[in-house]
Amino acid sequence: MCTQPVATAKKKAEEEERPWKCCDFALCTRSFPPMCRCMDKVEQCAATCEKCEPATSDSSQRVCNDWYHGFPGPMCSEPVATAKKGEEEERPWKCCDLALCTRSFPPMCRCVDKVEQCAATCKKCEPATSDSSRRVCNDWYHGFPGAKCTAGALLIAGHPSVADEASAILLPSQDKDQVVMATPRPWKCCDVTVCTRSIPPTCSCQDVVDNCAPTCEDCNGYVHPPRRVCLDRYTGDPGPRCTDAGAGGN
Repeated sequence: MCTQPVATAKKKAEEEERPWKCCDFALCTRSFPPMCRCMDKVEQCAATCEKCEPATSDSSQRVCNDWYHGFPGPMCSEPVATAKKGEEEERPWKCCDLALCTRSFPPMCRCVDKVEQCAATCKKCEPATSDSSRRVCNDWYHGFPGAKCTAGALLIAGHPSVADEASAILLPSQDKDQVVMATPRPWKCCDVTVCTRSIPPTCSCQDVVDNCAPTCEDCNGYVHPPRRVCLDRYTGDPGPRCTDAGAGGN
């Protein structure tokens, strides 16, 4: 019946309490119901959050790194009330190749490009997690992300949303005979991939693992010590999943 997926999702929501009371910036997969994670930086996580950890960009703030099987729930604040209108606010960047945007209209966007120097309009210009010699503007902008910086980025179809950008996409792996890799993947397998919509896509793996693959150059343990996350980006098919259910990497 058509109502069965809805009933299943409601039943799941009733069995599992969300790790947050509300969320403004949720990363969700395209499954039904989705797997979601809340990226909000808060002073204190909800009591239902199991992995309440320091935010990468601001250790005085906390982020709940739990994944929730179900819809993310209500927003904490209306975007219009927490940000200036697009026409009144200058973008924190001159151009952007990789933008994370909410599905609201107009969206709330953040540019995750790693640059040598942020634009003068950027208030939170901080070292990139994977390369401290580069900078990332961690400002959120209420409006569309604007022009691309490079021609290659124009391959990305439209303005990717948070759900599009954070695999949320979970691209299916091609047959090994069809994949021609110039460089080896930074991981052997991955359950939670973050991929752009370009062809081929540029992907990163969000799996928290005991040890990164030998091909991973930036194996970071800051957020989840003693476990690790490979922060490398790979251009091409992200490869096979580690588990059938996609519950976590190895």
